[in-house]
Amino acid sequence: MKNKIKNITILFDDYSSSNFLFEETKKAVKELKLSFPIEQVNDRKKMSKLGLNSGPALLINEIPVLVGDFYKKEDIKSALGFFMKEKSCGGSCHSCSHC
Repeated sequence: MKNKIKNITILFDDYSSSNFLFEETKKAVKELKLSFPIEQVNDRKKMSKLGLNSGPALLINEIPVLVGDFYKKEDIKSALGFFMKEKSCGGSCHSCSHC
């Protein structure tokens, strides 16, 4: 599996909670057998700079890929799969950019 992921960050501010997204991201990383630390960053200025009005946000390689605290492990695995250039859906959906 060719890995193009350099870093994974959960970005949040004082008005958002990163706990659910952080826990789901840990599960996804473990299931994909990746060995990345997941950084949690409380930084409203960085959120604004990235054009994010709310959080939390999952950043992969400093790119916001998911924003909100409602994403489940499977959503996160799909986002990580995109960066790994692997069909995260297994090639069965025929609607994602990989299929």
